[in-house]
Amino acid sequence: MAIPAFGLGTFRLKDDVVIASVKTALELGYRAIDTA
Repeated sequence: MAIPAFGLGTFRLKDDVVIASVKTALELGYRAIDTA
């Protein structure tokens, strides 16, 4: 099992900013996204 070395945190991001950030992160290969 491999654990990603880093990920994207979405705390305090709002509306269009969080959507664009997650989309870009996925395009760049991020596989850990913390939405809690």
